[in-house]
Amino acid sequence: MNTAEAMPVILEALRAHPASRTVQMRACGALWSLAARMDARVERAEGGAIEMVCHIPSIEMVCEICKMVCQALRSHALDAEVRERACGVLWTLAPNHDNQVQMVAAGAVELLFVCVTRYAAHVGIRRLAQGALRCLAQNACFTEEIADTQDQMKLKI
Repeated sequence: MNTAEAMPVILEALRAHPASRTVQMRACGALWSLAARMDARVERAEGGAIEMVCHIPSIEMVCEICKMVCQALRSHALDAEVRERACGVLWTLAPNHDNQVQMVAAGAVELLFVCVTRYAAHVGIRRLAQGALRCLAQNACFTEEIADTQDQMKLKI
């Protein structure tokens, strides 16, 4: 199964089993892995590579990924493993402006701040959530939303 075929299957698993910690954890882990590979392939393509091996998801697919990952963060608020993988997906998607728009629309900003506060002692979650927030904060389109949420939660990223 290639990336283009795998993503819809993974998203369907997230939709079909929202209460299953194991499904949510593994599906977010798979999305994180696929997103990381997509990002690497995109960079090489922009750097002049001739061959594009990896499927680049449509904006609709990224929208669905962001929604489902944010839902996993909401549904499994106390599960560090789900949170770490979900934050990994968001951080991997965060450098791209179009992805950032989808992340913000899905409610990722507040969820990432919650991860930073609730899991302050968990270095992996904190690092991933802060990385995604830093990417969003570098985009002038989202600085106000980041600042407002940060003020509400009294945090520094």
